[in-house]
Amino acid sequence: MLKLIVRNHALLQYALNAIAEMGRSDAKTNQFETFPDLYPGRRGSMLPFMARTMECEANYILSKDLTFFFSLHAECMQRARQLGGKTPTASVLANAERVFDMGSILPEDAQSLFSDLDDSKAEVWFQRADEVAFSILTRQVQIREPLLGLQTISELLPHYVENPVVVGIILRLYLLVGDVKAARRTHIRLEEVAGPDSIIANIHRGFLFVADAEYQKALSQFEKVLAKEPYNMSALNNAAICHTFLRDAQKAVSFLEDALFSKPESNLNETSVFNLCTLYELLSDKALDRRRKVLQLVLDHAPDHFNLLSLRLPTGQLAPTNHPPIVP
Repeated sequence: MLKLIVRNHALLQYALNAIAEMGRSDAKTNQFETFPDLYPGRRGSMLPFMARTMECEANYILSKDLTFFFSLHAECMQRARQLGGKTPTASVLANAERVFDMGSILPEDAQSLFSDLDDSKAEVWFQRADEVAFSILTRQVQIREPLLGLQTISELLPHYVENPVVVGIILRLYLLVGDVKAARRTHIRLEEVAGPDSIIANIHRGFLFVADAEYQKALSQFEKVLAKEPYNMSALNNAAICHTFLRDAQKAVSFLEDALFSKPESNLNETSVFNLCTLYELLSDKALDRRRKVLQLVLDHAPDHFNLLSLRLPTGQLAPTNHPPIVP
């Protein structure tokens, strides 16, 4: 996992070699039932499914090719059907929520991956297929391929289209495509499944107003959310953007500084840091000093995979990270 975070090509290849040395997950030596005295009654692979997803992630970073994820998804679906499964149900939304939040995205949801799952159950393989599909969708959003994202939801995740989080993702993908009419139609559906006064409906109504350059109306929607959740980072980021377009950039700075410096453990994310540092650059002759304070905040509280380029510091101004270099 550390080698994936560093994203150095030599270390990624080293990680792939380490995964290969574990052997295939279906190899006899990796099966619980091969050792009945040690694991009475246990069946399936001793290797966690995360090893497979990490292998896909390493290959994707090296090649920018999602084929590895698609192949793993097909394998999960095949295993589920071999075990008698018929129709997958919407059961896992951890990755979907990360897509919606657009924060720092991890390869997979560790809590579900380290659960004690039974490989002999079809629903376990359907769940794994969904996790892989959301990983595919996450990367399509990251590389700004909204049409591919819509196709992934349609073909791999149709059983989630009644879930408010996924309906919100669909709306945002339509906005990225530039199809505001389709986004409005999707918002009607979002109101039906989540309620017209729900937080997710208000946020996405604000997005629609932003798309129409109606920044004051958009701001009122984000403020409704913040009245219920003062540190909703999606609402805070977009409220700051609205204040900037309404010619009150200093208030936008205050919004973001309050959120990041008062609760850095939960509120630090690359989008907010990038927005704040961009505003510093526009407003302050002491922008570099202020960005260095944000850098220290990031080094003290952000996870290792946080992208320091979001601070917009000049080349050579980045402080060393707070952990020693990792070598093979």
